[in-house]
Amino acid sequence: MKNGRAAALADDNSYLYAWAKNNPKYTVGIKHLGPNSYIAPAVKKGNKSLLDWTNKHINKLNKDGFFVNDYNQELKPYFGDDVKPSDIIMNK
Repeated sequence: MKNGRAAALADDNSYLYAWAKNNPKYTVGIKHLGPNSYIAPAVKKGNKSLLDWTNKHINKLNKDGFFVNDYNQELKPYFGDDVKPSDIIMNK
């Protein structure tokens, strides 16, 4: 885009937010397009004890605000104030 060879850039939101912050003449115009995709832990089908443990600890981390705090500390400096934690993390 910067050299005139493209009109738009499409990629993972987390990459685009940082790219737009580093290139202030550009902005992320569409924050959500299609179904959301998340990076998440996987548990082998049938391993209920590990699934329950994982869900319990993810819920506790959410309740304790860990993911939002981590976002603010680690990612916000790269994304700027236009991007909110809810644009990146799932808090359910």
